[in-house]
Amino acid sequence: MLAFLAPALPARADLRHTATWVVSGEENVGQTITRKRGELALFARIVPKSLFRLREDVFLTRKDKPYVEIPKGTLMTHVDGRDDMACEILRRGGSAFDCLSDTDHDGRFETFFATQVFNEIFLGSIGDDGHFRSLPDPATLDAVESGEAPVVKLGILNEGSSKLEFRYRICALIARDKIVFGSDTTSVSCLADRRVASLASMPIAINAYGSDIRVVEVTSKLATMQVGHTRSGGEFRTSWSM
Repeated sequence: MLAFLAPALPARADLRHTATWVVSGEENVGQTITRKRGELALFARIVPKSLFRLREDVFLTRKDKPYVEIPKGTLMTHVDGRDDMACEILRRGGSAFDCLSDTDHDGRFETFFATQVFNEIFLGSIGDDGHFRSLPDPATLDAVESGEAPVVKLGILNEGSSKLEFRYRICALIARDKIVFGSDTTSVSCLADRRVASLASMPIAINAYGSDIRVVEVTSKLATMQVGHTRSGGEFRTSWSM
């Protein structure tokens, strides 16, 4: 009699993951906005390209006692290029986000792992995966409409200026229904790369993920911007370094 054994699970894996979000709407279109250094000028909303809700609690065991690791109803999104892998989209605590893998490609998820994420939402991870576990019962993900996604907005962060240049970053502002860390229900994650625009010719035209923004005036402390129309459907993807 032949015995078929499940493949051994790794102790750790060093694979970086990303998830694609898409522009779903506009913010402040037609408005002229003045922001101080360190403040955001919002211009668009984004949602996960794929969005799922966990149908049942995911249990793990500790000292032979089961406990709920991922609660029923948790929102998850596919990892880019992997329909057999999904991660939760909102931080619930710590730097590890919980993920599931459909190792036998039958549409249900049999394996749990955690990946390191340094943002409030799952845009990507550093790929330091660990805590691989086989689930006692496979989990099911149900596709849901994008309207059930958390509120995430994109903005331009004024990082100040010199006599020659304006410095800024693209950031995501996440609204939460409860406090996870700190003392506020909103948090900001910014792209690692600072962008620099010359003040030699004004206004400065910025195209960011399908949105047209014009920087019309810059002082040592203030930046005034005009937000043009946003083309929905543009993809927002970044690396773990955001």
